[in-house]
Amino acid sequence: MRNRRLAWLGAVLLLLTGAGPPDISLADARAKGGQRLDREQMLKLIGERLVVERADAVLELRFAAGGRLNATASYNNGYRGDGFGTWRVSDDGRLCADITWPRGPENFCRPALRLGDDVLFFRNGDDTARAVYGVKR
Repeated sequence: MRNRRLAWLGAVLLLLTGAGPPDISLADARAKGGQRLDREQMLKLIGERLVVERADAVLELRFAAGGRLNATASYNNGYRGDGFGTWRVSDDGRLCADITWPRGPENFCRPALRLGDDVLFFRNGDDTARAVYGVKR
């Protein structure tokens, strides 16, 4: 029952907010006044739970003490998957995670910028990197 509720919630959130973050590069976000989150800002942002959207899915990441992570992905095509793994925030403020999904592993270390009311995660720290995730509120 809980899984059904989470899948429904993810689908509703996706419908209400559109599909994914804006198509913007890291350099363009900086030029528009985007400020990179440092380690303390990132820890405050994620708290115990973070919901992000990308073009094809809504992801709910649940953070536990000791670096444990549980995740749920609700895809636009109706597929839903649960993952688990570890997380940390690097000294320079990147959110890093190693997640085991049913379809395979996902490993990332993503910087984030605050741009107005939005927080965007980028594929890497390169100026040409495109926004990958937008934080859902």
